[in-house]
Amino acid sequence: MDRRKFIGWFSLTWIASSLPYALAACSETDTKQKQSASTPPASSARSDGFRPVGSLAKLNAAKAISLSEENTSVIIVSNSSQPNSPFAVDSKCTHKGCELEWKDNQDAFVCPCHGAKFGTKGNVLGDPGKIPLKTYEVKTEGDVLLLKIV
Repeated sequence: MDRRKFIGWFSLTWIASSLPYALAACSETDTKQKQSASTPPASSARSDGFRPVGSLAKLNAAKAISLSEENTSVIIVSNSSQPNSPFAVDSKCTHKGCELEWKDNQDAFVCPCHGAKFGTKGNVLGDPGKIPLKTYEVKTEGDVLLLKIV
């Protein structure tokens, strides 16, 4: 057998022997994706649109909590003057889309990328931000923190 035929047969044998492993790997991945897609979220929305996202005690201790899912990123911040009235805004800077940070000492959301500042109601406090942040309704029931994403 010449070298060209040998390499051809070897390649064909290798591909044929690898095929079952490749199919099995694809099948497992597809099954896992279907399972995760059909699994309901851990805390689904109630009939009024609010859903539990944590405890007020943990929020007050941490001062701010970040939540992300699908296309929504939210920062919920403890209100130091009214501990039972937290506030929530979209955590993406409207200037370049960077993840905002809550600065308790400035009472503002600050963009670490370009320094844009936003107030507790999402209003623009400093350049280069021009567009206010989207705000979300948040409330408490006992120690349960509830968020409404519309």
